[in-house]
Amino acid sequence: MRGLLLFAILCLAGCGPLETAVYPTTGSLKLAGGQSPAGCVVEFSSQAADTKGVNARGEVGADGNYTLKTTLNGKEKDGAVAGPHKVVVIPPPASSTPGSPPPPPVPVKYMDYSTSGLTFEVKPGDANTFPITIPAK
Repeated sequence: MRGLLLFAILCLAGCGPLETAVYPTTGSLKLAGGQSPAGCVVEFSSQAADTKGVNARGEVGADGNYTLKTTLNGKEKDGAVAGPHKVVVIPPPASSTPGSPPPPPVPVKYMDYSTSGLTFEVKPGDANTFPITIPAK
């Protein structure tokens, strides 16, 4: 009996908290007219009960594509947690350098989770690819 108790204690001591799984999540962002809004950030916010508020972010490249990354316990991981997400698009900050191009014209409604109307479901093991097209200002 004492051996069984010792075994159970050792097993519990070696078991840390389970790490939240993330799944590869990519997509593209295009403005109406096909403009590639490079430098914008696409952000997914989990709405699932056990991961609510866990965010994944990805910067839009020159080709219009993004790849999400999530920071969990101080570690950055490729992908997003499973479940439903609300999505926003954040333009890059305006440059203070004279002659720099202005940031891409992203309508204000897409910068707020409550008004963007963008939602996606990240699924375990699936190819999570989410193209987004938003109208220009």
